[in-house]
Amino acid sequence: GKLPKPSRIPSSELISLANAGTHTFLDLRTNRVEFMKLHLAGSLFAPMPGGKLSIVAGSYVDENALIILLVNDASEVDKSVRQLIRIGLDNVEAWLPVSEALAIPSITNSQESITTAGLAQALAAHPDAMVLDVRGAGEFAESHVDGSKNIAYTRLAARLNEVPKGKRLYVHCGSGLRASFAVPYLVSQHREAIYVNGPFSDIPISLKEQETHPQLA
Repeated sequence: GKLPKPSRIPSSELISLANAGTHTFLDLRTNRVEFMKLHLAGSLFAPMPGGKLSIVAGSYVDENALIILLVNDASEVDKSVRQLIRIGLDNVEAWLPVSEALAIPSITNSQESITTAGLAQALAAHPDAMVLDVRGAGEFAESHVDGSKNIAYTRLAARLNEVPKGKRLYVHCGSGLRASFAVPYLVSQHREAIYVNGPFSDIPISLKEQETHPQLA
């Protein structure tokens, strides 16, 4: 079939589109730290390399969603449209350079972030917070933060009702990569998610539950 050609929208149209809440914005940058520092409010972090765009969009984007791409450069448009069509997302309506979106302060946000090494300190300051581990069940069974909840990052949309609103959520994975996809999605769903970047091994041992036992509900 013929590849749809999303239109190039001017940044002047972006404010009303971003505020309308009718579209899903996919940010195709590859650097998660840069995304967390500044991004279009409500956008999803969906880097193109390594099939990550398909995983993020396939996990978090509704099949009827109207999609706008925030690209690094125009050469990414056709490639990303092709990847999205392959997973059944064919309503890619428009695109613009992500740099233009980032230049509009009224619709950009930065994401609160900490490191895995700083998790104990953060939990001491916020004892009512919840730790959400978005690794796979096997990794979780091997070792996890005591009292944490495990929902694999690709299952969050299906299990969103298990993620409370109005509660501070520290979201981590094994390295920071999977959590970087999960956090923007949770924020777009009005959850108070804090991004925890860094290796799981840096989480202080004092927080970890070592032996495996069924998690008590």
